[in-house]
Amino acid sequence: MRVTLQDDRSDLNGAVPHFYKTAEYPLAIITRRDDHKGNRLADPPRGIGKGADIVRKAIFAPALVLFSLSSMGLSAQEKATPPDADQLRAATKLVMDVFREEFSAARTSAQKFTLANRLFREAVETPGPHNRYALLHLAKGIYAELKEYDYVLAILDTLTQLFATDTSTETLAVLEEASSSTRGAPANRQLYQTLQRRLNSALKADDYATALRLSKLMERVSGRTSNRELQASAKKLSKEIEEWSIRYEKIATNLTTGETSTASSETKTELGRYFCFLKGDWQTGLPLLNAGSDEKLREYASAELDSSSNFITIGDQWWEFAEGLEEISGEIVRRHAAEWYDKGLPQLSGLQKSRVEKRLFAWRGDPTITGTLSAPGKFVSVIAEDQHAGSAGAKHVDNIYTLTSFVDHPLAGARIRFRAYPNGVNSSNGDIFLSIDDQDWIKISEWTNSTSQAAKKFDNWYELVLVAAEQRTAQQLRLKFVYTSGDRHLIIEAAEWVR
Repeated sequence: MRVTLQDDRSDLNGAVPHFYKTAEYPLAIITRRDDHKGNRLADPPRGIGKGADIVRKAIFAPALVLFSLSSMGLSAQEKATPPDADQLRAATKLVMDVFREEFSAARTSAQKFTLANRLFREAVETPGPHNRYALLHLAKGIYAELKEYDYVLAILDTLTQLFATDTSTETLAVLEEASSSTRGAPANRQLYQTLQRRLNSALKADDYATALRLSKLMERVSGRTSNRELQASAKKLSKEIEEWSIRYEKIATNLTTGETSTASSETKTELGRYFCFLKGDWQTGLPLLNAGSDEKLREYASAELDSSSNFITIGDQWWEFAEGLEEISGEIVRRHAAEWYDKGLPQLSGLQKSRVEKRLFAWRGDPTITGTLSAPGKFVSVIAEDQHAGSAGAKHVDNIYTLTSFVDHPLAGARIRFRAYPNGVNSSNGDIFLSIDDQDWIKISEWTNSTSQAAKKFDNWYELVLVAAEQRTAQQLRLKFVYTSGDRHLIIEAAEWVR
């Protein structure tokens, strides 16, 4: 059901929930939806199974939608102006009236998290810049209270994309706080990856001051990961960034003017290093290295620019060269070498093929992902829930269920709960496939008659726990059930990504 709201500026009645009293949030909304099951956000938590000790701690969690400027009908040149103070004040009154019940019901951390997700989704789907701006800020306030730092950062990134506002100072403040307060090795490993992505973005923008600050935070966070290799890597980052900052100053004029043809051979080498080893722009950088003063780099660039060169030979030269580089540059050059290896692998066999595959495996990590089916366990909150339109017994299109978050989550230990339609549980066998961030489907588990019988004990709910490499993350998981045998096809009523 959809309810369209008029721009009602009437005053609010009733108390504002305590976690909104500390600051004035700019809020506005024009639409509100109930979920396909007819549940309201304020509905009490649902139990599963008669007499089961498993309690669903999170209320309705929306299907979160990956989006971009283009999907919202916008472009980078169309950034909107944030609403002024009067518009924010009026919008706050409006949204508190519209979501009065939801605010009152959001008492636990799980309920507040779900409410923030709801507001974030509404911001994506709501037309009008002031409404979007308002909803994003409200969601950000809730996430901040819950110390959901990745979600706060996602809000700040979205505000920067859509509005003429600078969130860089606030972003750094959030990362500083996260680096000080995040506890536990797994959480700190995830935070390290977040900082790494931010550092890469800063380097891409030639913002070396920000990159240096982020490298210091990475060093702090690495100390709480129980990973000595990561700790050693983090200690080298600051030095490398300082070196790149010095190199950048030497070629800044050439980069600004775009003039490279009259540059000295030494400057061309520096420009080539900058484009290839820092930016990963090999198309621009290779001709510069080829015309530069460094004999080895000139040789490597010439070989790659020669269309008759062997793919594996090119991969080998860059891989071995990367061994003498620091962390950032070494990773970029190895990635480039891996691209050449991937091109040449189909033509290899025997020991040569094993050598290259072993090298890539050691660098990329184990790509294998499997799933273990088990009885559903207790969980704290719902990250995402599939919002297909089917009611009980209605088969979803291709039996595919999509679970999308606004931020990346670790794949190792990720939990997907799904509930089978009772009439399809009795006699059904099939395979379960997973697609990660819209990549190829991979088989990760099987559904059998015995699995079906076990699921009956939990009101037909079952849980899939993923086994994956520690560093792998995902923002979207798609689940597909493929029938193989039995009297009936397995039909899924609901699917959830929980934690």
